[in-house]
Amino acid sequence: KYEKNQYNKIGLIAGGTGLTPCLQVIRSILEGPESVGDNTEFILFFQNRTENDILLEDELCELAESFQLKLRICFFLSNPQDINWGKEYSDDKGLKLKKFISKPSKGITPRVRGYITQNTIKLFMTPKDCQLVCLCGPSGFNDSMKTLLLNEGHNEDESLYVW
Repeated sequence: KYEKNQYNKIGLIAGGTGLTPCLQVIRSILEGPESVGDNTEFILFFQNRTENDILLEDELCELAESFQLKLRICFFLSNPQDINWGKEYSDDKGLKLKKFISKPSKGITPRVRGYITQNTIKLFMTPKDCQLVCLCGPSGFNDSMKTLLLNEGHNEDESLYVW
């Protein structure tokens, strides 16, 4: 059970329809009756194949804009149809993405061409950055993300939850 200000930051990683429980957590904490005075922040990585696979993209972008100081969302596509999709954040070091996530620009949600990688996890979701990381997606996706998170020091008993 979640308690107000239990975590400084919660990381969420969703693959496809795995967005559903992640979105429920975000909404219940940011918009719920106990939200006043809760300073918990979120970062959501949402992995899909193509632009058409992104569920609730407009709603997610509206949430990110409404809660700019508490919610960061980054879309990842493994097979974008638009050749320019995500090019601006695709550098291997992730420095542009790190800068954006640290200080977001109003109305812009970063898009990354490719997959969520070990480097991306290292930049944003170490146990120091996110005291809890929840993930949901297809079983193969969950297994690979879990491995990346464990490699960065997360522990299944304390800081990692898989739906």
